[in-house]
Amino acid sequence: MNKNKFYVIVILGLLVCNGVLIFFMTQGEHNRKPPHSPKEIIINRLDFDEVQVKKYLELVSVHREATNDLMKEIRAERGSLYKLLIDANKSAKVDSIARNIGHLQQELERLNFNHFQDVQALCNAEQLKSFEDLSREFTELFGDKKGKPKRGPKR
Repeated sequence: MNKNKFYVIVILGLLVCNGVLIFFMTQGEHNRKPPHSPKEIIINRLDFDEVQVKKYLELVSVHREATNDLMKEIRAERGSLYKLLIDANKSAKVDSIARNIGHLQQELERLNFNHFQDVQALCNAEQLKSFEDLSREFTELFGDKKGKPKRGPKR
């Protein structure tokens, strides 16, 4: 076998490999479904009509704004707490700030609970059973997303 035949066989082999690779890469895009947000899951599982969806989206908007405000307060308190690492007279301040963070976290949990009560109030009699089933999954739907780092890998 001379060099030219060898090069032709290698080039054809590489072209076939690239073709197969491109085929599988493009096929994977068609099979992927976009992840559903918790908001979409609630709308679909409770089978909300157009009026309910509109009211629900308004509830979500108000809830998100209130949640963001509380989270800003919690972050600010945590910032104050960690600044105490370099303060000599920190023990009384640490307890006070930690207590404030606890109260804010408690307020956040109440806010979430009240939001879900508002969502439940949107449901008609037929949807209440679906809401009951869905409420058992709220922790998974709205809890921390394990395996998904929010800021990047830990070192």
